[in-house]
This record gives sequence, C-alpha cells and structure tokens, in this order.
Amino acid sequence: MKKILGSLLLFISLFGADFEVKLSKTKAYIYEPILLELTYKTANKKEIDWIKFEPKKSQDYEFVVLKKESPLFGYRFLYLLFPKRSGQVLVKYRLQLKIAPFAEIQNKILGTGYEQTNPIEGRIETKEVAPTTLRIKPASADLYGNFQLGLSVDATKKEAYEPVYVTIHLQGIGYPPNISDPLPPIKGVKVLADKPVKRTVYKEDGAHIDYTFRYAIIADHSFTIPAIKYKVFDFTTYKELQTKPFSITITPPSTKPDTTTAPKPIVPVAKEAASFFTSLLIFMAGVLTGIIATLLFAKKAKELLFIAGANREELLTHLIIHYPNRFEKEKIAIEANKKLLPIKLKLVKELLWSKS
Repeated sequence: MKKILGSLLLFISLFGADFEVKLSKTKAYIYEPILLELTYKTANKKEIDWIKFEPKKSQDYEFVVLKKESPLFGYRFLYLLFPKRSGQVLVKYRLQLKIAPFAEIQNKILGTGYEQTNPIEGRIETKEVAPTTLRIKPASADLYGNFQLGLSVDATKKEAYEPVYVTIHLQGIGYPPNISDPLPPIKGVKVLADKPVKRTVYKEDGAHIDYTFRYAIIADHSFTIPAIKYKVFDFTTYKELQTKPFSITITPPSTKPDTTTAPKPIVPVAKEAASFFTSLLIFMAGVLTGIIATLLFAKKAKELLFIAGANREELLTHLIIHYPNRFEKEKIAIEANKKLLPIKLKLVKELLWSKS
C-alpha cells in the first residue's frame, strides 16, 4: 500500500493550461485507491463566484472528496478514486466556473438586502478537460487492501440459556468492504445481533475502516462457532484471513426453570419501572386498576415485576424458557429491536387474563 501512493504524483498532460490533473498512478488493480489532484490556476480569482472541478460520475469507478482548498493561486481539489472494473477505464472531468465583476461578488459576500430578488450577474464558463485513461488489472477477492480480523467470546463455558457474547472486529486500509453479517450460520441456536458499528475515514492511502459486530447466542446444548474466512488481495499478493473456531460448552442450569411459580423478582431500574407502570396504569385505567393492585400481592406479580425491569435479552430469554409455544410475535419483535414498552404492555395484558 505504501508503494502505491508515494509522495510524488504522476503529472498527466495539460501543459500551458490554467488547470492541471495529477494522478498517483494510471496503472492499478481493480478497487485499488488512486489519488487524484485537480488544480485550477487564475490571476483573477476575485472575479470567480463559484467553481466546480470534479470527476464525472461513472459505473466504472467511484470517488470521494478528500480536501477542497482555496490557495492564493486558485483552487485545489483532492479526490480518492477506486476503479470498479478491469480493462481501460476512462475518467472524465467537469470544470465549470461562474465569472462575475468583483463588485458584484463583494456585494454578495457583504449582503445588500436584495440578494433573493437580484441574483448576481455573471457568466458561466465550461472548460474542456481531456479525460484520463486508466489501465486496470483484474483481481478477485472478498477484501481489497490490508486487513486484520478477530473474533472473541466472553466465555467458552455457559449454562443453558445463558447468553454467549461474541465480538467480531475487522479493521484495515483499502477499499471499504460491503459486509453486513460476518457470523456463519450455527444450527440449533438463537442469535441476537446488535447493530454493527462501522467507521470509515478516507485518507490519501485509502479508506481506513473499523467494523465491529456483536452478538448474543442463546442455546440449550453445546455448539461450535465456525471459523470466518476471507480471501484478501493487498494489490500485490493474495492472502487468507481466518479466525479460529470456538467450541462452546453448555451445561444444565444450576437452578432449573420453575414452571409452577414465577422467577425471583429482579429489582427494575427506577426509570424503566416508573415509565412502565405509568404507561401500564394509563393502559389499564378504570376498573382494572383495582385488579392490578390486587395482583401486586399475588404470585404472578413477581413475573410482572420481572418483565417491567427486564432488558431486551433478559425478556427474550424468559419467553423462550417459560413460553416456548407462546408469544411468537413478541419474540420476533424483540429480536427486530422494536420498542420494548409496547411489547411489555401486551405481555402484561395477556398474562393478567391468562389462567396459567
């Protein structure tokens, strides 16, 4: 990677013109980052209202802007370009600018109170810029650039229905990978996925990416997290990124689930409980208020207290263990990160009128 974007840029044509196009290279591999510098020079900068100097959009490549500068001699634009197919790729450019008298531009900057009704007078110039031909070599891989991949678990031995927390971390420099769910399928387990955290920062040597994927796996039997494998091309050689598989041992719960009485109450977080019972009292207003007050001293009240204070993972685990054949819609809604409060209210309503 360090070789592909050296400090010296390759000068591409345009001698004697008031603009310049410079590229770090014109021969590269597919998805290899290419640094593109566009410069416009003028002695009458004060008479330029605006300027657009950029590559034209194309399916053959994509680009992002790194920097826009306005030095004394004119304007400088820095882009990062990624070719998306092999063969000859033609990069075209657009250069437009609006020329206006300095007094007009000065009034626009300072403001006269009539900017909306009296647009600035001037002329728009379009300059022809010769396209650049890139010669792109083919490559086939899952990832393009230099990357590191890691997988970790919080423990390799858990009790039945106790979540196993898994973290997958991918970072490196190159072309941004399009990865949404790197965890391989695991039969016979319940997988809860957090929203991935993806950070991408574009710099002159490529896209700096940092992806984190987190999961909670719930199972009643031992299982293995398979190895994750990616074929990587660093624009010189092919490599393979691979995590090691993890064998997770699941033991019977130290305390068997009580199917006759509700679980021990969990003291809810004050804010969560307050919000829950406020909405619950509104929802069950009127004559049902007396029923709720009575149930607070019944054994089912313990389960209602648990539901009130449970977080997303605790509530899903509780439903899986105690109601394996009920509340399927609620389980799906919890997994889909729907709002918990409406789900809890519906569960309470069902449980209040349930005989079991």
